[in-house]
Amino acid sequence: MNLSKQQIRKIVYEFRNNLSYEDYHKKSSIIYNKIINSKWYLEADTIISYVSTNNEPDTFTLINKAFSDGKKVAVPKIINKEMEFYYINSLDELEKGYFGILEPVNINNKCVPENVCPLMLVPGVAFDLNNNRTGYGGGFYDKYLSRHTVHTIAICFKEQIFEQIPIDEYDIKMNKVITD
Repeated sequence: MNLSKQQIRKIVYEFRNNLSYEDYHKKSSIIYNKIINSKWYLEADTIISYVSTNNEPDTFTLINKAFSDGKKVAVPKIINKEMEFYYINSLDELEKGYFGILEPVNINNKCVPENVCPLMLVPGVAFDLNNNRTGYGGGFYDKYLSRHTVHTIAICFKEQIFEQIPIDEYDIKMNKVITD
């Protein structure tokens, strides 16, 4: 089955939009437990994470867990069509930004992944069995990851995994994909 990125996005958006409240939280909880028990999470001093929106697997619980475990947390902000990550100390330090996604208010403390032991949680629409990723079409993560070396874990629901997805030369492969 050769689907285009647009067709794959449509399939995944429909699936996520139709998830029941119970299924969403059950699936997100399974992913959360796999992450917090992973060696990558346990060894990381910094968690670089997206802030979930539109029925993406929940990252709010994970971010709060990282705070309680004494880890530093950085989340993305889009400025002039470039994505950078900034440290936050609380989810209260977020406000709606680019495309209505919660972003840090304070951008005085930029995270430079090469200076810390980070784990980066990456969102995406679809992934394949070779850890390839289809994002939302803006290229923000691919551009960022082409400039920084960091251990990436994509998180998604198992219904977002395809045998093979179309990839372009600029698409960055994930180190690992964790699903429910």
